[in-house]
Amino acid sequence: MSHNAFAFIHTFSPPNNPAFNINRLQDSGLTGINLALNYHASRDFTLGSTPSLRYLEDGAHYYQPDLSKYSTGAITPSPNDVFQDNSALEKIQEVGRSANFDIDAWAVYFHNSAAGKENPEAAQINGLGQKLLASLCPSNPSAQGYAIGLTNDLISRGIKSIAAESVNFHGLIHGEHHERYFIELSEISQYLLGFCLCLYCQSAAEAAGADAKKLVFEITAALGKVIKDTDIWLGKELSIDNLVSIFGIDIKTWISSQERTLIDLNTQLTNLARSAGATLRWVGHLPFIGGLDQSWRIGINPTELSQVVDVIEALFYCPSTSEIIELAQSYLSRIQSPKKITGILRPTYPDNSSQDQLAERVKALKNIGISKIDFYLFDVWRERDLDWIKHALI
Repeated sequence: MSHNAFAFIHTFSPPNNPAFNINRLQDSGLTGINLALNYHASRDFTLGSTPSLRYLEDGAHYYQPDLSKYSTGAITPSPNDVFQDNSALEKIQEVGRSANFDIDAWAVYFHNSAAGKENPEAAQINGLGQKLLASLCPSNPSAQGYAIGLTNDLISRGIKSIAAESVNFHGLIHGEHHERYFIELSEISQYLLGFCLCLYCQSAAEAAGADAKKLVFEITAALGKVIKDTDIWLGKELSIDNLVSIFGIDIKTWISSQERTLIDLNTQLTNLARSAGATLRWVGHLPFIGGLDQSWRIGINPTELSQVVDVIEALFYCPSTSEIIELAQSYLSRIQSPKKITGILRPTYPDNSSQDQLAERVKALKNIGISKIDFYLFDVWRERDLDWIKHALI
């Protein structure tokens, strides 16, 4: 059974010895890594031989991209956000092959501030005309071209599986550094401030039967009132039914068009991966938006998505085993086949605090049929965390 660790490339690059860290992971029962080959900005307290604060740049690609894999008009990686050669990746892949250890890719697609700032016309646009530069719009042809080119580039390097994160729409919150909203916003207003109204989303909604221009006008007017006065939706649940009661059936049609856009794009990316003998695993943050029942907020229909991609990687980031199983059961109720689900656990704070607790969670997931489990994030683990994983996988 495969069990991967999510990891950054720096931990396997000079002065670090990739063979040393791969051996450590194998000794813990892990069979591969999901190696971040492009990522958004973060600051991480990493452990290892020397604890350090590691700063990851916006939208960086940790290899030298092959721009011939990107079609004309597609967003391409900026020369300022790439490695200057492929020596680090190629060395890691070489060591992985020798050790029979999978070197898979972990790629963040549309949550990309660097690409958004360089290509603002491809970013999501809300009802106030504001561009969400951390979020490329999945309906935009240039952004779609970037996703296709990125996939094509990765599989051309012998990557056999991609953990594809952020192939979805994005909301207002968690898009930039030090976000500040000194205004009380309802869930509905937050959603609408992240709801993309760009011309490509309008076109998709119109093709689905919505009166897009009318809806854009109504959302813009409603948000204007929220900003100028009081949010009348405070305390009101964010649901499709409530949105329809405010804006009519057009908004439900628009949301369905978002889901269709992402099904079509994920189908294209998966088929591209399969053409090279690779797989595509969709990684989503569904628990953080209220679980699968709320996945429409980011344009995802999990039942249809599971029929398109090879695997859905589910973030089981919960403080108790019972909550993890409850969340896992919600996935199983929509996806049906446990083989389509890979669970992701954090063996560390804030989710886990002991060896026995981690073992209990792994066992509980396996008991309901979810036997493929990945672990996040190797770079921040203590040595004991590897021991805990080893104990859990025995």
